[in-house]
Amino acid sequence: MNTKIYIYGHKPLKYGYWDNGLYCPLEVGAALHDEQVLKVRDNEGENISDWNGVYAEVTGLYWIWRQIEGAEGLNNSKGLRAAGAEGMKNLKGLKHIGTCQYRRRLEFAEDTDFDELFKEYDVIMAKPLRLGQSLARQYGNCHNIEDINFCGEIVKEMYPEYAADWDRYINEEGIIYYSSGMIMKKKDFINYCRWLFPIFDEFRNRMNFNAPEDVEKYVDNNIKLKKHNNARGLKYQMQIFGFLQERLLTLYVRHNFKNIKEIQYRKYEGV
Repeated sequence: MNTKIYIYGHKPLKYGYWDNGLYCPLEVGAALHDEQVLKVRDNEGENISDWNGVYAEVTGLYWIWRQIEGAEGLNNSKGLRAAGAEGMKNLKGLKHIGTCQYRRRLEFAEDTDFDELFKEYDVIMAKPLRLGQSLARQYGNCHNIEDINFCGEIVKEMYPEYAADWDRYINEEGIIYYSSGMIMKKKDFINYCRWLFPIFDEFRNRMNFNAPEDVEKYVDNNIKLKKHNNARGLKYQMQIFGFLQERLLTLYVRHNFKNIKEIQYRKYEGV
């Protein structure tokens, strides 16, 4: 099979994880776990697994990207180290790469022909949420509005061709592709990651986030100053790049792809 959908996970589930020719569980934040939860882990090879408290499941996205580039010989960085055999066997020869967040799954028929599907569509996404307010305003209601505004400044500086769409899709519209539900052609997946992670690197550099502890202090200070909602606490609010990635994914998809296939994205609870 030439399509692989990674399901991010970080703890055992009583009903297990989907693990077959199409779906592959990936343990995220593995560097922070004393015991191994899943066979494939995001702390193998080049990774940012120890930043999981800040990036959330995006540490898994980073791992997939770097290992694909290593497996395909696309990255010549001297620092690139391949993942172990268990990780690498899931990356070679793929044409389409997908991700799902935790207990969610993109709902496909078992006999889906992804080659045929991608002849008609540019990308496959989970059906978006309609928030009833702009993405920026909704972000400010739940988190620190300064973070998304700062991210917008960086995007417009680094990728000025996205400036108009940032204002359209982030500051005006309220449609979001959420919780990492997507499947892209491999080349598009690579291009997305090459676009995304430099934005986060620049954000970290400008904010002097040299370690997760720096982010913790920053967020804790904002909570004390009541700059954003503390309803779910410090640990939740620290996941800045996880929250921003959803908005940036929405921006990237709507800027770059015309024919978008949207499918059901089911969350399994208590199964």
